[in-house]
Amino acid sequence: MASETFTCEWPGCSAVAATQGQLNKHKNTHLKPFKCETCQRSFALRTVLQRHIRSIHRAGQQQHRCHFLECDFSTARKDNLGRHIRKTGHQSSAKEQKSVVTEEENEDPSIPDSALADVDKDIVGVFNSSILLKSATSGNIELMGTCLQAGVSIESRADDGSTPLHCAARAGQVDAMTFLIQEGAEVTTWNILGMTPVSQAIRSRNLDALKVFFDDKVCGRLFDTDASTLDYVLARYGTIDMFHAYLNRLGDYHDSIFTSTFFSAIRYGNVSLSIALSNHPLIDVNKANRLGYLPAHFAARYNRIEIMRHLIKFPCIDLVSVTSTQGLAVLHFAARQGHLEIVKLLLNQDTSLIRKPANGNRMPYHFASMMGRTKVVAYLHSVPGIDIHCKDLYGHTALVLAALQGKWETVHLILEHQEVCSLQGSSTSLLSTGEPFVKTEAVRKLLKHIDFKDPNIKTPNSSDSKSLLESADENGDCDLIEVLLENKDVDVNISSHWRGTPLHQAIESGHIGAVKLLLQHPKIELGVRNRWGETPLGTAKRENRADVIDFLLLHGAKDEGSIAPSIIVQPTTASDAANTVTPQITPPQSNNKLYADSWSGPIYGDLVEDWDVSVDTEDEMSE
Repeated sequence: MASETFTCEWPGCSAVAATQGQLNKHKNTHLKPFKCETCQRSFALRTVLQRHIRSIHRAGQQQHRCHFLECDFSTARKDNLGRHIRKTGHQSSAKEQKSVVTEEENEDPSIPDSALADVDKDIVGVFNSSILLKSATSGNIELMGTCLQAGVSIESRADDGSTPLHCAARAGQVDAMTFLIQEGAEVTTWNILGMTPVSQAIRSRNLDALKVFFDDKVCGRLFDTDASTLDYVLARYGTIDMFHAYLNRLGDYHDSIFTSTFFSAIRYGNVSLSIALSNHPLIDVNKANRLGYLPAHFAARYNRIEIMRHLIKFPCIDLVSVTSTQGLAVLHFAARQGHLEIVKLLLNQDTSLIRKPANGNRMPYHFASMMGRTKVVAYLHSVPGIDIHCKDLYGHTALVLAALQGKWETVHLILEHQEVCSLQGSSTSLLSTGEPFVKTEAVRKLLKHIDFKDPNIKTPNSSDSKSLLESADENGDCDLIEVLLENKDVDVNISSHWRGTPLHQAIESGHIGAVKLLLQHPKIELGVRNRWGETPLGTAKRENRADVIDFLLLHGAKDEGSIAPSIIVQPTTASDAANTVTPQITPPQSNNKLYADSWSGPIYGDLVEDWDVSVDTEDEMSE
């Protein structure tokens, strides 16, 4: 019986193998074309072959050899040389026992020259740079000197842009740093991560490494070009000893540097420096910065739990005062950001904080609800003394604020808690009803709630306030729109100063499903104009939405251009609207172009309060 053979299926190859294993090995010649001539292994990429030769065969690396008479042992690793000497007893004088061979002995004769035939020509230069960087990291001054004498640049770069001085500073190699600076290394070079050598010395948390840069010959260049970065890195990574050393070298400084560094250390989570500075006689833990923020405000906002634990140990700590800019107290910051552990810590310290009003007469419960911090809201429900029906300055409860911000899981949680309270009475250990969260059901319950007698209420204190229908319309939430339109009190033509009616907004946002649902409402008005004088049809023309134009014309919109509709409208549900295929119908170009050229459209953006961005900006200003 004839034996089975295996034929290579690679295009243009007719090789035949006796076994599947031989065929697989043959296929590697196609898939891995780069072959090591020393060990016959194949690789898919040239760079992988280069790395293999350097790491396995040690080709191109400096060789350490045994100088004992008639011994020709050599190795790329110094520890292997030591092991060889101990095993063979080939001891010789320290003067004779050199660790690095001369240039003539640098190549390993056991490795054929062809092993590097396919390697890039600059591999030796890259390797020498690598040796310099590694020797700087390990503090091998002798090897660094050898590399520099061989012509390797003292400003050689690693993959992240670090120089040898960066590497030595990061490893805390004080002698290597001093050597490199004496040899002319640049002290203000930035790597890809935006770090200078002095920044790396601070990150090493090695005081002696930092003091190398305080030498008179170096300090002038450093403070001229890197002073602001030095302040920032010290606050973020430094120790109290480093900070004092910096101040001693600075000489003339203002006491305000203690306050600014203290706030920065809290912001970036430098626990040891923050705690040390809080105990400094020049630091007042209740003194606000230029923007009115207390240290406890920063600890709450940035979720620095260890720092907060230390701050509340001060008998005089102020947890009640509000910021002059945001109008928020410590607990309000923590609740708004959703930092549950901070909230628990503060309320364990003082339960009355839950009833302290802040900006707009809002309690921590209001802020947690409007930001959708469900874990914090659930915890606050269990705190004695909480008023879940408390209203803010605009008459809105936490439930209303959560709904207007679209935080429907929080809405469901509050409604469920209120329902349980009505059944079981006020208690700190209420049982949940266990109802699963369904957004549409939560909205239906909300519209029947006493807080929502008017379903058209809008977000307060905002130049871009929106009702529930406008928010759903802007997001194209057809399920929510359908539920809202079921309510007879919902104003389908409610107008926004900036965006016009919900129909204007749906067209502007390109939500065809929302447009269909709105057009089916019996009270929809198609002639309402926004502040730019546009009707919904005019907005559709400007947006060049031929499909919407047809729908509007079929529902009675008046058009001076008399564009004939070409589709038939069927009753629409939320599921139909969400899966609508938009027809490709183009109105006459002359009308559209004329209209588009004569009006460039409104210029507006989202004006909803961006608290995080504003505070970040203020923080940067304060520093």
